[in-house]
Amino acid sequence: MIGGYDASSVTINGKRHHSSVVFSNQRIPEVWPEGDSGDFLSAASSLSTRFKPHEGVILFGTGARQIFPEVGIRRAWAQAGLVVEVMDTAAACRTFNLLVGEGRDVVAAIFIQEINQ
Repeated sequence: MIGGYDASSVTINGKRHHSSVVFSNQRIPEVWPEGDSGDFLSAASSLSTRFKPHEGVILFGTGARQIFPEVGIRRAWAQAGLVVEVMDTAAACRTFNLLVGEGRDVVAAIFIQEINQ
């Protein structure tokens, strides 16, 4: 379950993650995309190769506001047979907890924008 979130982190099962992370009710949290590039387009496009259609709905949390990836990326998701719901991170976290509570298969891909200091 997701215990909290803000612009720079998400807390999953009591552990705070400060980089983009992907997880499910069946999968432990992993840094995403591989190499933690911090690039939104790279993260979005990696979903079509990382997941299989039978893994359930993918909730793509895009940060403080909802950002839709370009059409080519959304087309790749569809061609891969993925159901990806794009929403802001707060909505993705709430929806994840709700769906897990209902016993549904769900994946959360939470994008955390690296902030240059």
